[in-house]
Amino acid sequence: MLDKSAIKRYLKNAKDAPTREELEEWLLKADSKEVDQLLKTVWKEYSGSHTLPIEEKRRILLEVKGKIGMRMKTGKKLYLFMQRAAAILFIPLLVFTALYVIHQFTGDREKVVTYAPAGQQAVVLLPDGSEVILNNCSKLEYTKDYGERQRPLYLDGEAFFNVAKNKKRFIVQTEGIAVEVLGTRFNVSAFSNDNSIITTLEEGSIRISGGFPGKNSLLKPGEQAVFNKKGKSLEVKKVKPKDYITWKEGELNFINEHFTQIAIKLERRFGVKITIESQELYSGDHRYTGSFKEETLTQILDAIKLTTPINYEIVNDNEIVLKYILE
Repeated sequence: MLDKSAIKRYLKNAKDAPTREELEEWLLKADSKEVDQLLKTVWKEYSGSHTLPIEEKRRILLEVKGKIGMRMKTGKKLYLFMQRAAAILFIPLLVFTALYVIHQFTGDREKVVTYAPAGQQAVVLLPDGSEVILNNCSKLEYTKDYGERQRPLYLDGEAFFNVAKNKKRFIVQTEGIAVEVLGTRFNVSAFSNDNSIITTLEEGSIRISGGFPGKNSLLKPGEQAVFNKKGKSLEVKKVKPKDYITWKEGELNFINEHFTQIAIKLERRFGVKITIESQELYSGDHRYTGSFKEETLTQILDAIKLTTPINYEIVNDNEIVLKYILE
């Protein structure tokens, strides 16, 4: 059995490090929970100190896919092995993506679960060539029979999809709605603890179906569908898709957003807890619009302070309290 110290020795190319073959054998035979726990530990220690542009992350993942593909000749098992092996064997490269994969077993159906932790993104290359970019605190699931009859996925969080054209239905299932496409580029924000599910279409066409009365809704490029979970209603409006997908390039956008949503986005981005102390900030009377990229959390809060009646207090390294200031 390999442990955290063995993985660290491998990453540092230490003389007593396990061989690549030993890692491969362990990855294929180890218990899923064991792999899960080890990946969590490794990512926690490495993810805070490395960053790479998203385009570089994509290039690295494509390279890894090719390398593993040349080594493995096991048909359907290739992608299952690729997802698991990439997470460990190529940590010196892939640590920047914070890609962490868990294999779960439900009866005879094996699920591949990819998770992007707070402050990180993950790029997922699906067996059909489709690409998915996961935002902070987001999870994507699919079963190993993906692509045999249909291409179903389950999303909890936010992701941008670049779907390879294929006659088989590509379906993104969320907590409240399903999004069906054949080949297109679109963004879905469907965090289980958010009040709404937001689908934004950049290119192609998609069909929205599920938890709302009436017929399915067909979106055109430049349209956005907002599904209200509580009211079970769907609103379609015109937007600029770019404003809702620049998170892929590391941007953090606030578009006329109230402070409860701002706090949630900052929590996901920086992995901290933000408490809103003042009742005034829970109303929709105070909103903020702005865009950030490389700024720190305190730099963002200081910028928001300039145009809104708020102040903040840092309680400890992982907790911040937002306060309302009388105008």
